[in-house]
Amino acid sequence: MDAAVASLLGAVAGGSATFVGTVITNVSQSRRDDRKAQQTQKAEAYGNALRNLLLVLHLRSGLTSPGESIIKLEQVPDRFAAVVEAEYWVTILTAVCGSAYRQRLVAASDELAGVIGRLLEEPGMPPATEGSFWHVYTTVSTAARADLADVN
Repeated sequence: MDAAVASLLGAVAGGSATFVGTVITNVSQSRRDDRKAQQTQKAEAYGNALRNLLLVLHLRSGLTSPGESIIKLEQVPDRFAAVVEAEYWVTILTAVCGSAYRQRLVAASDELAGVIGRLLEEPGMPPATEGSFWHVYTTVSTAARADLADVN
């Protein structure tokens, strides 16, 4: 084989290997970046859902002697806004969570939507809603601990 042809074949083989290596590196980096962005989006959704659920659960004007909470009329809009925010973020979670947690979070989202429906129908804060808020909070926090630890 002529030296020029051998050099040309060597250059083509070396260039091809470099090109393939660059493509594989870029694809791997892109996949890592996508996973990191998904994990960040998931963490944001869990964090915002939990923050708003805690606001709903702990926003109080005072407590009575048996431990019943008091919410003054002027705080109702703030609490309702937190309920709506919590519903929004729990709904977002149903799209970004890991598939192992989706069914539980969809049920929690549906439960929260039912609470909002009851709030719109009944004046004040029906007693049954407090238990629903705690149930949704517990469901979301349990899923968050497990789902955010699952880094595949």
